[in-house]
Amino acid sequence: MKTFFSKNNPHTLFPLVLLGIVLITYGYQLSRMGLYWDDWEIIYLDNFNDARAYWDYFLHARPLTSWLYLLLSPLVGMNPIAWQVINILFRWAGLTGFWFALRYIWPKRSFEVGWICLLMAVYPAFTQHSVAVTYARHFACIALFTGSLWFNLQAVENPKKWWIFTIMATLLSLLQLITLEYFFGLELLRPFFLWIVLQRKHSNWRKTLKKLVLQWVPYILVILVFVGYRFIWYPMVSPNPEANAPVLFERLTANPFGELIKFTNLVVQDFIHLNLDNWLEPMEPGDFELKAKANWLSWGFGAVIAFFSAWFLLHCGRETPENEA
Repeated sequence: MKTFFSKNNPHTLFPLVLLGIVLITYGYQLSRMGLYWDDWEIIYLDNFNDARAYWDYFLHARPLTSWLYLLLSPLVGMNPIAWQVINILFRWAGLTGFWFALRYIWPKRSFEVGWICLLMAVYPAFTQHSVAVTYARHFACIALFTGSLWFNLQAVENPKKWWIFTIMATLLSLLQLITLEYFFGLELLRPFFLWIVLQRKHSNWRKTLKKLVLQWVPYILVILVFVGYRFIWYPMVSPNPEANAPVLFERLTANPFGELIKFTNLVVQDFIHLNLDNWLEPMEPGDFELKAKANWLSWGFGAVIAFFSAWFLLHCGRETPENEA
């Protein structure tokens, strides 16, 4: 892994490109940002200067979410610009984690992995980045997951340091799951990522499967701890467990076939919405005005950034990390 983190390796410089993209996209009006929507709930809690206030508030839905605000609020207070910066850094950290992890999984796919990260950086469906205090926990969870995945892959690559990397990976995984369950689905992708990496190292599928099980066991334990927390401990301590009840599982138990059809229908609708509608929605015909200088500036600037990113990623594709050999 020496060349992977070498100073002249473009793979280690691409996160700076991502940082630039994120700053341009979300930081150009940084000094004009304020506090919005559900941010005021956190501001209200912060005025108590009492950790118990956070605990009591989040106890109704996700009690362990409070750790993030207990950690950051004493450092930055309720300064809106500081929270905007934190959100940008969390978003960037998550993108950087995906870049390094996915590059390790698919070492010959720098171009494709880079564009995945770039498109995630500017994904138009999420329009509430300005609500920084509230969504800090969401971006923090994505960063925690990608960090966990990276440490997991390092454990595979460095058997002598397996315990160190695995402990780090499992702690980050557990922390993101108990903070928000929104990204639980990402955790279920971990064995598929491990299979791809291990298959490169072992041609025999039985040996690969055995190694996969051994590598995945710690994360199965993490999932079991999360299940215990979510379905056993939380209903016992929450004053209103029905506020965040797992209604899908209850409906599946009562009517498996009917609810499965409904759920499949929702998955298909969401897939179309996420991958088609959200990309087409910003392209309103009325917004294309040839006389508007702002349109020429924004589209021209976007084209320059896309061209530079493509050139940089093509350059990355010429470099071969050690784990590809």
